[in-house]
Amino acid sequence: DLFAPLVGRGLAVTDFDGDGVPDVVLTANGGPARLLRCVDPTGRRRLRLELVGNGTTTNRDAAGAEVAVTVGGVERRFYVTASRGYLSSSERVVTAGLDRADRAE
Repeated sequence: DLFAPLVGRGLAVTDFDGDGVPDVVLTANGGPARLLRCVDPTGRRRLRLELVGNGTTTNRDAAGAEVAVTVGGVERRFYVTASRGYLSSSERVVTAGLDRADRAE
């Protein structure tokens, strides 16, 4: 099914099953939604951050926020966006891979 041609109408990324690995929901024109679950058997760790603004001086959804995560001396940057696709919106959680580390620096 994944490689069958279709007229897509939306794609959203979310951790549907709560295992820390992002999954994908795909919708097609005139067809049912499809859930593509990502299963990671490697046991690698992830850090998930849900940012919340105060709604007064910052927006409640933290859209536009930048997060820097350092693991093993390597810094990676993530951005919270309000939307990523046509007729869809992904969860606003930042997911950073930690590999085998117990925590970010």
